[in-house]
Order: sequence, then structure tokens, then C-alpha cells
Amino acid sequence: MLRMRGVAIVCLLLGTALGLAGQVELFELARKDLEPRLVHFAAEPISVARALEALRESGNAVRDLRKNKRKDTFSFGKTTALPFWEALDRISQQAGCAISLYEPEGGVALIDGKPRDVPTYYQGIFRIANKRTVLSRDEGTDQHSCTVTLEVAWEPRNEPLFLDVGPMRARFAADDKKKELTASVSGSGKMAVAGRTAVEMEVRLPAPDRTAPKLASLEGSLKALGPGKMLTFVFGDLKPPAQGKPAPHQMRDGVRVSLTHIKPRSDSLSVHVLIENPKGTPQFESYQSWLDNNRIHLEKGEGDRKQVITLPFGAEEELGPRSALQAKMGYHFSPAPGDLEGWKLVYRTPGPMVEMDVPFQLKDLRLP
Repeated sequence: MLRMRGVAIVCLLLGTALGLAGQVELFELARKDLEPRLVHFAAEPISVARALEALRESGNAVRDLRKNKRKDTFSFGKTTALPFWEALDRISQQAGCAISLYEPEGGVALIDGKPRDVPTYYQGIFRIANKRTVLSRDEGTDQHSCTVTLEVAWEPRNEPLFLDVGPMRARFAADDKKKELTASVSGSGKMAVAGRTAVEMEVRLPAPDRTAPKLASLEGSLKALGPGKMLTFVFGDLKPPAQGKPAPHQMRDGVRVSLTHIKPRSDSLSVHVLIENPKGTPQFESYQSWLDNNRIHLEKGEGDRKQVITLPFGAEEELGPRSALQAKMGYHFSPAPGDLEGWKLVYRTPGPMVEMDVPFQLKDLRLP
């Protein structure tokens, strides 16, 4: 009897260890998804369209919204492999155009304008650039300040939820009296970035003497929180489950999505979706949601005959308390097809979520 109990305990411990190992692997795979993907270019001339196609093959779509396309062929000079942001900046320089990160339709695009030539730091899938620098004086307090606006962008294929801004350190070049002003600023905490490709953040510093020619260095660290990738679940049978039968569910990459309630009517459809994340998911504050990039729609058919019914952002209802490990959401389609034969419900939610450190250092920022 004792021997059997010992075997049972060993099996239990082994199963637990294998389960923990599987969970660790899920998050390691998520971190791997967040590594930059190299884009390969040959030495011979290439069109802008083909260069953007190479970016798209890496998982990052960039639209061409230029009206002036006179310079449409260029060469990198030699065979090369570059991460997305470095490749896009090189394309912008070669094509003589600008990059937009804030188009109304979202995403990244080439637009008419001059290529950017500003201090830029590349770190993994992130690009940190100096957007503007302003020196000012408060007439009431007679205090001088220097405000540096940083633009933080990430590869379009990635959809982080939060960006945590840590402390930063600044060093100005020596002024005429050979004095070097240094300063430290505290972090500003988490900011929600769901649905964006880039954000701007202001760093407020004391101003140096007017004879200081530049901000010699600005360094710090950001922390991004989000999934390695978004997951899509497709449910083809939208009939309410028979009594006593389990709710329709699917699992991918450790994330389980269940349709716990399906109620079709003549012109509407109500569904409840339960999302369960794997153990080890980072914690969130009660006011922070990991659902902001979630989307749901109904679809039927393929190609040109495909029909899609969407819900506007914010149309969902939280059903009960939400935690890092699970959330239950209610959705109501109205109008909806009276006959759901052939219709599918498509649900999009984050895969395993991880935190990622993003250290950076910008050098030689010109002062106005």
C-alpha cells in the first residue's frame, strides 16, 4: 500500500513538473514571437513596391500613400538583411519620402515628405526617436526647462497593451564654462497603448546654459506588456449546445475560449465568451484591461461573396469580475441573420502575455 502511494505521489509530482514546464515554454515561445524578423534585400535595384512586399513577408504591412512616386527604384548597394524599422528607414531615405505612423486608418505608411534625419535608437522590435526638443522659460517662476518629446514605435505586427516608462538619465554637453549639466527623471508609469502603432512621450529636464550645444545623451528603459501574437478562434456551429453537453470551446497556445451562452433569435444573436489565460500571465491592476485589442465578428462565405457582420469597439459587456487569468464577455449582434446556417463566429484575443524590457540611449540631440 505504501509503495502504491509513493508511486502515486511521484506521478503527481511528475505531472505537476511537466505542466509547469509546458507553461514556461508557452511564455518562452511568446517572447520568441517578439524578436525582430530580418528582411532580406539583394544588391540589385529594387522597386519600392517590391521592398514593401519584402516587409509584408516579415509580417509587417506598410501602405504606400505617396502621390509623388518619381523615385520608385533604388538599390541598397549590397546584399543585406535588416530588422523592420531599419529597413523601413532605409527605404524612406532611398525613396526620398516620409513615414507616417498616425494615419486615420491606422498602421504604417509611406507618404509624401522629407525623410527623417533625427537621433534614433533601434531595440528589438522597437524604435525610439527624438521627435522634438523645446527650451522654455516659465515667466511666473523664471525657471528654464528642456522638454524632449520621444516617439516610441513598435513593429505593426505586434500589439502591446501597456508601456511602462522607467526612470531616465540625461547629460548635456559642456557649456562655455566647461560645466556639464546632468539630470535624472523618475518614471511616469504605465500608459495604455492598445490599438496604436506608436506613442509620443515628453521628458522634462532642467535647461542647461544657453551655450551648451546639445543634449549629449538621454538613456533609460521602457517595459512593454502584451502578447507575443494575437490568436484567432473560429466557431462554425452556432447552435445552443444540448442540455448536459459542454459548451463549445477551443484551445490554442494555452489560451482557452468557450462559448458559454448562445441565444439566436429571429433578428439577433447573443453570445457569452469565456477567455481563460494560462497560469503565469502577468498581473494587471483592477483598472487595466487586457481586452482592448479583442475583436469579434460573424462571417459567411469566401472571397468576393464573403459577408461580415461586425460590432463597434466597446459594444461588449463584462459579465462578472475580470482577472489576469480569465474574463467573461457578452456580445449582442442586432440585426443578425435569422438563419445561422453557414455562419461562423470569429473571436480574436491575446496569446500568452509577457513583459519585455526596452533599454535605449539617444545621443547628440541638438538644442534649439
